[in-house]
Amino acid sequence: MYHSISNYESATELLDQPVQIEGTMSLMIMQHMMAGGMKMMPDGSFQRALDFAFDTQELGQIIVYYYKGDLPEGLRQNQRLRVYGKLREVSGPGKGATERTHREFYIDLDKVDVL
Repeated sequence: MYHSISNYESATELLDQPVQIEGTMSLMIMQHMMAGGMKMMPDGSFQRALDFAFDTQELGQIIVYYYKGDLPEGLRQNQRLRVYGKLREVSGPGKGATERTHREFYIDLDKVDVL
């Protein structure tokens, strides 16, 4: 079961759980902390995660990580989507500040619906 994210506070409670959220593929990509990832393919080789910026009403712009074949080809840049996957976070030194920790959510994609 995929949980819906209603706002930033609900996202905090859904960390590391399967979620769904609607939005559009970003036209203008902002600065983000990157998490990345790799997975082993059936032939024993490794594939690096690909990513796209995703604009949501609930969380603002987030990064969605996926692997080749997980996302339909030929999507336009502002395509409306519903993405499903595990909600994760990356954190580190704050942007422009040395004493605060900056935190961003991202999604490891399971599947996508083109809307």
